[in-house]
Formats: sequence, C-alpha cells, structure tokens
Amino acid sequence: MKLKGYFLLAMPLLFTPLSHAGTERNPAIANLATMFDFNAPSGNVSEMHTAIKHPSGEINYENKLVVDSSG
Repeated sequence: MKLKGYFLLAMPLLFTPLSHAGTERNPAIANLATMFDFNAPSGNVSEMHTAIKHPSGEINYENKLVVDSSG
C-alpha cells in the first residue's frame, strides 16, 4: 500500500479524539435541567437565559442563570 493510502486510513484516527470535545455537562446545570425539565447544554456554560411563553405570547416563566467558574 502506498504512503497516501496509509495517510488516508490514519486520518479518522487523528480526528476522532477531537470529535468528543465539549460533550461534558456542568453538574449544576445538569441538576437544574433535571429539576426543570429542559435539555442541558454541553460544554463550558457560564450563562443561560430561558423564557417559557404562553401561546398568546405572554411570558409565564423567565429564568436567568449565571454559573461561576467553580460551578
């Protein structure tokens, strides 16, 4: 097999570890997501703003979450 063939076979092995970057969830946000039934974002989240609206457009629930560096 030529060098080009080996290189093409090795490319997925080089980039596979990078594909899982940022998939961990902040434990504080994961707990809130469980309590308030929303999908927790992955990665390093420092601030979130959520608004739940009634079909008429009136805001029923609004939440602003700020997480410090320690969680």
